[in-house]
Amino acid sequence: MQFKFKIQPYQTDAVDAVVRVFEGQPKIENNLYTFDKGVISNDKRGLFDDIEVINGFGNADIRLTENNLLENINNVQYINNIKKSDKIVGRNLIESKFM
Repeated sequence: MQFKFKIQPYQTDAVDAVVRVFEGQPKIENNLYTFDKGVISNDKRGLFDDIEVINGFGNADIRLTENNLLENINNVQYINNIKKSDKIVGRNLIESKFM
């Protein structure tokens, strides 16, 4: 069996809409975070014992203000003929030290 994939316009439109929400977010190269290997019980030791991972890669904090995000969301809503939001719901889900 062979899978054949094709680009679906509605999927591309959805991805573009999400990207537009974060317009203005600065690009930050090589954002590192500390990798927590956790605690490995004796019965699960073996396969990864010799791997020492100290740093990993992660996304940078969101540096856009709540007003910037809301403006971007409203632009996407306007383009897609969706009722305009007057606030961001679930603000605590957006963790940023710059807000």
